Amino acid sequence: AQESIFVNEKDVLLPHLRVGEKLTGWAHISLVNTTDESLNDVTITVEESDLFLPTTTKAYVLKAQWDSRAAFRIETKRAVAERDSSARIALVIRSGDEVHRVTRTPKVRDREPYFTKTYHSEVDGSVQPYSLLVPSDYDGKKAAALMIVLHGAHVKECIGSYKPKEGMIIASAYGRGNTGYREIGTNDVMTVLRLVREQYHIDENRIYLAGHSMGGHGTWYLGMHYPDHWAALNPMSGYGDYRIWNNKVPDWQVPLYEDRSAIFFIENALHLPIFDVHGVKDNDVTVKQSQRIMAELEKLGYEAVYDEHPDRPHWWGMDFPNAIAFLKEQVRDPHPKEVILKINRLKYNRSYWVQIDEIERLPGMAKVHARIEPNNRIVVETQNVFQYTLLLDEHLVDLKQPVTIRTNGLSNYEGKLPLSGKISLRTQPDAKGYAVVEGPRQGLIKTRTLFGPILDAYSTPFIYVYGTSGTAEDTEINRRMARQDALDWRTWANGNSVIKQDVEVTSEDIAACNLILYGGPRTNAITAKLHDKLPIRIAEDAVVAGGRRYVGADIGLKMIYPNPLNPDRYVLINAGVTSGAIAEIYNIGDPLYDPIPDYVIFDRKNVAYDRHYFLEAGYFDRNWELVSGE
Repeated sequence: AQESIFVNEKDVLLPHLRVGEKLTGWAHISLVNTTDESLNDVTITVEESDLFLPTTTKAYVLKAQWDSRAAFRIETKRAVAERDSSARIALVIRSGDEVHRVTRTPKVRDREPYFTKTYHSEVDGSVQPYSLLVPSDYDGKKAAALMIVLHGAHVKECIGSYKPKEGMIIASAYGRGNTGYREIGTNDVMTVLRLVREQYHIDENRIYLAGHSMGGHGTWYLGMHYPDHWAALNPMSGYGDYRIWNNKVPDWQVPLYEDRSAIFFIENALHLPIFDVHGVKDNDVTVKQSQRIMAELEKLGYEAVYDEHPDRPHWWGMDFPNAIAFLKEQVRDPHPKEVILKINRLKYNRSYWVQIDEIERLPGMAKVHARIEPNNRIVVETQNVFQYTLLLDEHLVDLKQPVTIRTNGLSNYEGKLPLSGKISLRTQPDAKGYAVVEGPRQGLIKTRTLFGPILDAYSTPFIYVYGTSGTAEDTEINRRMARQDALDWRTWANGNSVIKQDVEVTSEDIAACNLILYGGPRTNAITAKLHDKLPIRIAEDAVVAGGRRYVGADIGLKMIYPNPLNPDRYVLINAGVTSGAIAEIYNIGDPLYDPIPDYVIFDRKNVAYDRHYFLEAGYFDRNWELVSGE
């Protein structure tokens, strides 16, 4: 009989075994369901041996005719020894009476070289690698510095470019591949940072970020969006201003490109020393990128060193002694008395003790400049900020004495702080400035975890849901689009996907996951349940946005919105007047090079020739409503 599962033995990810350490980790193996039915009884067992403990992991449901990287647990009984260099790990994959056996020899690394670990992603259940270079004399008694290093495009890792550093652990985040370290790539870097801090004794004030090319961009990007996380940055041959290479961006796309361009947020580096390296003969990333950003830093009077090399190309290494020496000199001040925070997305809404809760006008830049003066006096200047919060403690103010807060020249508060040290201020409708409020506003509002744009639906757990309530042709189009997007996710984000029919979605799914929906109210039962509560709807013959009707069988909609069935999660609508309208919706937007906003309305015939030819594209306001005039 034909086997139900094909085991792709060429696609196996195993963590390295490091001599002297026990291993508890994750691995994956690629399994293909060759049948026309889902398989929900697949298990992967690691057989017991002298080195490995027996473990059995139940795989997620294998969809019909679908390939999945099935995650499984690995655990050693004891610390790995040099004699284990030839140890084999024996896997048994079972589904019903069908049994497959696979053996592999994991790499055993001694104490000197770098080694690869893994983690199990909470976003999509995939197993992701990261690498570490730990000094051989590290014993955990003394806190070590940590440097996160980011590789360039089409390169799997860069940690091999570094020699071991006394007193410093080096960690290489894979960043999910070629993501630019944005969105799910950001999630990967921050996850690796969290894991290394949990596993090793790290000096919280000596954490550095470095990267080359795309990794240089990631260093600029994450440095400006998380300026309070790092003691210093070391970008190399990186880019941080989209205008140098693409100055013909549609108006609706400008905020998205600004978000990924560090130069627009460079003021955030007030307490972030930078050592930038670039070669003049770089034909991949023009040296103008570094020159422009460094000129801005010089104008601001910030601490920055620019190491420009007249005869160097794009790549000539990463482990530069002068850069490492600069980093080692820098120690983060965790309690600065002055903070500048500039953002255009609430995803990056906090730096040190300043937090932007709501942006007044969207899309748009918001800024808080706050400083603590003598006698518990706090002076704040804001731009385009509807609500902000100060998170104060004994390192910043005298909690036993009253504080005074002035915003934009007006007195807002005088008195004792709450025990939490947290105080929020919101603009008032009478135009008299800010006043203290208790917590966030009620109702549907844009928040740090529910802000958009469309790609944000993939930053927290999600499932693809295709509609089955239309004709057989409708269902096939919906199913094909869901599968195509799932394949694109695997290619772009090195990720796994869960695909379900609308009738298979459970209340647990709605509670825990963003729903990526394919099909309008006529062809998808989930879309039908929430359709009347959406700001943009699919009518019998048109897509309707406010008072505007876009009529035609080929008119489609792609839109992110808080799920009316659970406003703590998103829905991402992929729908059209007919199913044919979304038959090529996967062509709209590209996560790396062509981001799209909260929604786009399109004519399939037009976007087939020009992916920017939208009938309407835009952002919802801070209340998740259509912006006036759109």
